[in-house]
Amino acid sequence: MDTRKKGREGESLAVTYLEEKDCQIIKRNFMSRAGEVDIICRDKDEIAFVEVKFWDFYSFEDLEYSINLNKRKRIVDTSRYFLLKYQQYRDFRLRYDVIFLSRRTEEIHHLINCF
Repeated sequence: MDTRKKGREGESLAVTYLEEKDCQIIKRNFMSRAGEVDIICRDKDEIAFVEVKFWDFYSFEDLEYSINLNKRKRIVDTSRYFLLKYQQYRDFRLRYDVIFLSRRTEEIHHLINCF
């Protein structure tokens, strides 16, 4: 399976998970010049910018290596662009989440407000 198709599959699983948690999906794969945010959702009075990692191997402990400082900066910069473009969300509290899915074990780890 190619990387893009695998990424979309992981994002779809993450969307299902978030919807089961009563989150409202606002955007998927939101792009800016700075980068991309996989999922943007509303969770009560918060807007969550969610990075999804869907791996065949590696452990949950390896996650810290996948979301390095440059990746976090691109996500934050893209979130700022989103808020400029969609000002109806500017008064919400913001958070940055990571959903880590293991294809091998089918586990889902949702790290809320992790950076």
